[in-house]
Amino acid sequence: MFGRRLLGWQLAALLSACAVAGAQEGARKPDAGGNEALLYWQAFGLLSGLPKEERLAAEGGYSWQPSPPEVRREVFQKTAEAAKTIYRATRMARCDWAEDPAEGTAPMLPRVQMCRSLARFLAFRAKHQFEQGQHRAAVDDLLAGFTLARHTAADDTCIGMLVGVAIESVFAATSLEHLQQMDPATLDALQSGLDHIPPRPTWKAILAQDKRRLDEWLIPQFAATSDSEAWKATLRKMYPDAPVSDSASNLPPKSPKGKPDSPKVQQEARPEEPQASVLIERFGTREALVSHLKEGHKLLDELAQFPFPPPGTPSPQLMAKIDEMAKRSPLFRDYCSLSANSYSLYSRGAVRFQLLRAAIAVQRHGREALKDYPDPSGDGPFEYRKRKDGFELVAKLRSHLGPLSVKVGPLAEGEQRIQWN
Repeated sequence: MFGRRLLGWQLAALLSACAVAGAQEGARKPDAGGNEALLYWQAFGLLSGLPKEERLAAEGGYSWQPSPPEVRREVFQKTAEAAKTIYRATRMARCDWAEDPAEGTAPMLPRVQMCRSLARFLAFRAKHQFEQGQHRAAVDDLLAGFTLARHTAADDTCIGMLVGVAIESVFAATSLEHLQQMDPATLDALQSGLDHIPPRPTWKAILAQDKRRLDEWLIPQFAATSDSEAWKATLRKMYPDAPVSDSASNLPPKSPKGKPDSPKVQQEARPEEPQASVLIERFGTREALVSHLKEGHKLLDELAQFPFPPPGTPSPQLMAKIDEMAKRSPLFRDYCSLSANSYSLYSRGAVRFQLLRAAIAVQRHGREALKDYPDPSGDGPFEYRKRKDGFELVAKLRSHLGPLSVKVGPLAEGEQRIQWN
């Protein structure tokens, strides 16, 4: 499925090392035409041809064990053509990954992995630029990296959006780490560049893509066959039944008569995990299942009409709406990308980006500049906390890990540049 199950894969991917940064030419005027996607693939091809040691160095910009300085210098020079190709891509006006919704989500996976590889390469270049004292060139790298992050999400899918958010987090951390090294003109260039990168996809656009894949990929999995029983095998593959456990805590619920409840009743006790046997019992025929799925795009349309709050703003009402729809369709969370987890990551990315912009303004103009960069998750400016050799900005957005915050200046042992990253 392309909802919860693929989101589970994506959440695991987001926790892996994902690094970025970006491009070295100053003027960022869009080319007259062309498609960035083709250039990104060309750059990836150039990097893939490097010997293993050099390829690891080129993708090790955010590694805890970077390559020796002499290797980094050589690889930096040797990969200039790949970098120029990426820089051209970030200046173009269009990024079309040309992925067919009828193919499901599988075609996205190589592409998002490619974007992550290019991100690591650009992070390597940015780190090298900072090490050489080329701060203005490094900022150009960072801006191109942020652009790559947004282009990763140009397909308006939840997967692309989440990978883009993960890439952005590394750019944000790298920018914050070096803010105090930048002169006023460089800080202004960074702020201005961030104002002009492509926008994130909206949830309405993401839900529209969910609808396309529902209609063009998921439903045909059941409908496009002459075998009236094949739908059961497809369901068993997509939703394997949980294995039987000897543990008393995992025994099936019992009815008042002491007999095991039916699969349908058991499923209603834990609706977050559809199982094939439950779905087969519920729908009975392929035609009934297909009819139910066709009603799903109406639910997606209904959700898309919900009054979404600004990015970063918590919305208990939206979460309640999703829960309501999940009760109306046992498969809703599997064909709808919008969930509590995906909305949280989306919101976190929006607030973190605003924290970065606010930090740049404070570094450039002082604490008074906070009034121009309000907290999307609150009702006023970010909280300012003075540190010994820098400052910290704290958002209202919280999780079980605490509030989201960013730090500028030297870090003590164990501290993180972005708290709750």
